[in-house]
Amino acid sequence: MTGRVDNMLVHERPEVHVVGESLGATAGQAVSSGSGAERPRSVCSVLWTGTPGGHRVGLPHEVPVANLDDPVVLASLRDVVVPPDGDRRWLPVVSAVHSAADVVGSLEVPDGSGHRYGPEQADRLATYSSTS
Repeated sequence: MTGRVDNMLVHERPEVHVVGESLGATAGQAVSSGSGAERPRSVCSVLWTGTPGGHRVGLPHEVPVANLDDPVVLASLRDVVVPPDGDRRWLPVVSAVHSAADVVGSLEVPDGSGHRYGPEQADRLATYSSTS
């Protein structure tokens, strides 16, 4: 993923920041954690926004961003047959259908709600030097 940057002289390396939103976050995590994947030493920071299922890889300097009411982040196929943690009411299959309806409407809300993330999401990106 960052082999070219890793092979550059330290003082010539650009800073590498990885950003993924929604399915892009899922794809970025797959590349970073798949079989044979190495944790690139040249990556300064990672920002995952609105990751379906709320998954995290555990990379150094990884920051997840999720709106509290984003149904995409909260969605899971296990909701079909397994009750969620907490006090939410749950009915087998019915609750999963309700969650799916929430996902469909998750972009029909203002920025900062549901699955809509505004331009300020980049403010959450913590930057670190790859040489420190």
